[in-house]
Amino acid sequence: MPGFLAAAYAPRGAPAARRADEAVPTGEPSRRPVPARLLGAITVPEDETCFYLYQAPSAYAIRAAVTR
Repeated sequence: MPGFLAAAYAPRGAPAARRADEAVPTGEPSRRPVPARLLGAITVPEDETCFYLYQAPSAYAIRAAVTR
């Protein structure tokens, strides 16, 4: 399964990582969930940024996981 890196705004005092390894919607007509597995997270407090490393079958599944 391919790996993806996502970046998100992380204001100071926010949790470093959140659990996102549950199934996420794909947006396909069947609307069956697609697994997205969070492998790790790195925060950069000075930039208020958090990087998430995911494993999932598509970039869309990662986008859905990050926006949840």
